[in-house]
Amino acid sequence: MALTIYHNPQCSKSRQALKSIDDSGGPPDIIRYPDSPPSVADLRTLLEKPRVRTY
Repeated sequence: MALTIYHNPQCSKSRQALKSIDDSGGPPDIIRYPDSPPSVADLRTLLEKPRVRTY
């Protein structure tokens, strides 16, 4: 399963999340949303996907 992160390099939480993903194995697909914001269609697609709980 490919993992995609919508990443803002200026955000400390986003940097922490990316580091955790990198430390856990395979490289994620990185979308730098400040440079390339998702379209309305992309957001709708994301909202239609099953949600995963994080603890």
